[in-house]
Order: sequence, then structure tokens, then C-alpha cells
Amino acid sequence: ADTVILMAIYPSLREEKDKYPLNYFLELIHLLHTEYPEADFHFTGSDREHAYVEEIVKHLQQKNISSQNHAGHFSLEKFCRELTTCQIFISCDSGPLHLAAYMGIPTLAIWGPTQYKHFGYDKTSHLVNCSLELPCSPCFIHPYSKPAAACNGNVTCLQSLTPLMLFKQATTLLDEKSTTRRVRLPIGLKLEGSLSLEGQLT
Repeated sequence: ADTVILMAIYPSLREEKDKYPLNYFLELIHLLHTEYPEADFHFTGSDREHAYVEEIVKHLQQKNISSQNHAGHFSLEKFCRELTTCQIFISCDSGPLHLAAYMGIPTLAIWGPTQYKHFGYDKTSHLVNCSLELPCSPCFIHPYSKPAAACNGNVTCLQSLTPLMLFKQATTLLDEKSTTRRVRLPIGLKLEGSLSLEGQLT
């Protein structure tokens, strides 16, 4: 079966300086495509991000990289179903990242102004945390924080976290050969059937 890589770029998540750079995301995708040419890239997000993500998908499709734009199209149930059948979920700190962590989905988490230890993710085996572990991080701890003050707004923790670093971490998850996976669903949500990593719930 094809490798399904689910990604959340979330261009409207925070101010531009607080997000992983888009050109880095694109370089990461190109690296993953070179290593896993059969991979399908699926992008999630809110409906207001659909047009932005569509431009990314068009760019990738012009490079013959299989990709689909699902921004604004997933209900919670549909998103959880997609999480259970993808080989890896890639995201910065976001609501869907925490959902994937709760469900036990193999996840590549990109950390900058916030940090995984702040959420107790330092001992989560299915979550690969990518962070430079800078002494000034985390600098975004609560709503009144002033992030990136120590680096004068350069957001070094993200700008210096290269796509190659993420790629090497992603391969540790993608090269695992598990054919089954136990997942924990949110309370009140039921997906019928048991999990098959052939891409369907059976």
C-alpha cells in the first residue's frame, strides 16, 4: 500500500514568525518524496486555510508529487479516521498535534517557542519531538508571554531547525514495519472496526 503522510502546516495558526517556515516544509516534502516516491501527502487545516494550502498542493503536483488538499473538509470523526490510517502525522504545536499525541499516532512534532516537556511529552514513545533544546525555549508559555524576545524576533529555534533534521527523524517512524496499531479515541467518538495499516478500518 502507498505511504500516507498527513501534514498540518496551519498558515493562520499564529503570526508568521511563530510558524515553521513554509519553504522548510516544502524542502522536507521533497526530501520525503525522494526517499519514499510512493508516498501520498495529505494536508489538513481549517476552511480559511484551504486556498493557501491549495497553492502548495498545486506546486507539489507540478513536481509530480502526489498530494491532496483537505483543509476545511474534515469533521472531527473524519480527521480521527485519517489519523488512524496514516503512517505519520507531521505538525507544529497545534490542536491536531495534541489530538494525535493523545490517540497514539506516530507523529513528528516540530517545537520552537513552545516545548514538548511543557506538555509532558518527553516520555511519549510514538511522538518524535524535533527541537533544538535552546536554553531560551520555551518562551511562549502563557497568553501574556512575549515570544522570541531573547533572539530579537528571529525565532532561532525554528529557523535553525533544518528540514534535513526533520527528515532524519521522520524516517525513524516511516521505516517501522508495523502492520497494526492500537489507538485511543476521544471520549464519545467511535470508529467501527479494527485498524489495518493497509489504509482502511476493517
